[in-house]
Amino acid sequence: MIGDAPEIRRAAGAVPLSHEYRVIHSTSAPQGLKAAKGRPPNLIVIALERPANELEVLRHLRAETTAPLLVLSSCRPSNGNDRTLDLLAHLGRAWGRAERICHVRDLEIDRTRRRASVKGQVIRLTPIEYRLLTTLAEHRNEVLTHQQLFEEAWGREYAEVQHVHYLHVYVAQLRRKIEPDPARPGYIVTESGVGYRLADDADA
Repeated sequence: MIGDAPEIRRAAGAVPLSHEYRVIHSTSAPQGLKAAKGRPPNLIVIALERPANELEVLRHLRAETTAPLLVLSSCRPSNGNDRTLDLLAHLGRAWGRAERICHVRDLEIDRTRRRASVKGQVIRLTPIEYRLLTTLAEHRNEVLTHQQLFEEAWGREYAEVQHVHYLHVYVAQLRRKIEPDPARPGYIVTESGVGYRLADDADA
């Protein structure tokens, strides 16, 4: 829980949990970000009395974790409050990760059936290929670093000793399966020296 409101301080000590979980309460955004980095959370609740901080906190948290975010906000879309609209748009992207079916042009990813298809033709994916593709789809049009992709596909422990060559091999395999022309990829775009992104636009 990240919050400086009195209600949050009281709730942090009153939530009944099983022995598998515990509540970590941070009274400020920097403390909360540090806690999220140190121990990956299962759920994050944010309730800051200064709504202007919420957008920045969300951006940093989404860069560090894919845990669900529950925001208790006092923001109201009045007086042309663009920050509120930005916050809602950011939350919309986060909520979109729970979509059961994702469409990126002719590519369809069905989470329920754990399968992907291109132009209606089902393609066979290994578990790692599937995790890489769904991770890229969850963050479509966003650049994901090699480190981020390693953590999602192989796990945090393997990301510590990552070999980028492995990632290149699996991305090449994915391209052969989903790209019309793997030599000129239009879906999985390389960001040289950084990572990859899944392009939602054929001209991206």
